[in-house]
Order: sequence, then C-alpha cells, then structure tokens
Amino acid sequence: MSRLDRTTLREAMLKAGEEKVLQFFGDKADQELDRLLAQLKQFIDEFETRYGDRPDPIGLLSENPVKAAAFFQLDTLELSTQAKMAVWWMLSGADLMRLNAEVVSREYTRIALRLKTPVGEQEFVCQDPSDFRLLRHLGTVRVDGKLAIDGYYALRRS
Repeated sequence: MSRLDRTTLREAMLKAGEEKVLQFFGDKADQELDRLLAQLKQFIDEFETRYGDRPDPIGLLSENPVKAAAFFQLDTLELSTQAKMAVWWMLSGADLMRLNAEVVSREYTRIALRLKTPVGEQEFVCQDPSDFRLLRHLGTVRVDGKLAIDGYYALRRS
C-alpha cells in the first residue's frame, strides 16, 4: 500500500492536471487537501470493509496514469464514498450495466449504478447532489446501434 498523505495527494492532483484547483484553494490549500484526504481514506476503508480489498489510488499513478488522472480530479475526489466505490470499480474494469438518475429540482437527487464486477453485480445508490459530477466523466460508445457506457475518464482541461 502506497503512502497517502497531504504531500502525495497534492502530487497526484498535479499529475491529474488540477494545478488551477490547487491555486484556487490558495492559503486554504492544506486545509482543503486534509478534507479531501479524510474523504479519500474513508472511501478506502469502506471499500476494504465491503470487499476485502484495499484500493491503492497512489499506486494507480504508476500503474495506469490515465486512470489515475480521472481518479485524482477534484470532481472524483469530492464524490460520496458510494460514488467513489463505483468509480474505483469502473477504473478497475467493471462494466456499467445500468444507470438511473433522478432529480427533482432543489429537492431531491438520486443516482443508482449497477456494475458487473469481479465479485458479482453490485449496486451503488448515491443521493449527494455532488455525485452528479460523475456523469460527465463517463465514456459512451455505440455497440450494434445501441448506447453503451464504456469507462470513466478524466476531463480535458483547456
């Protein structure tokens, strides 16, 4: 398991192209990084509790920098634990079988993702409005004229 602290998180975010985010944090950068770090550790602990496997996002930087770039963008780091678990499975090759999203403006949000993972089908229900950010990272393709969601990707920065 790779070391996970404020310094490694900052380096990971820089490698993911999040320089402007870190600049935006300004004098509160350490405080914001500590907040994100606590959320990241919560995700890792919950994933291990649920699946018996401990994710190593820092290790992903050397194993697959393209996937790590998607994981260490602010959009992903600020997702709920449930949504981060779904993203981790997608980055690990799980297939997104079903996606349901529901919004009642200013009242209610819900995203349900059903993934085909190596440990069987898993469902993730996310009710945090911030989790809708994950939708813009999903790749789509047409297979036999039908839509398929294929992967989770970093947003390009201009």
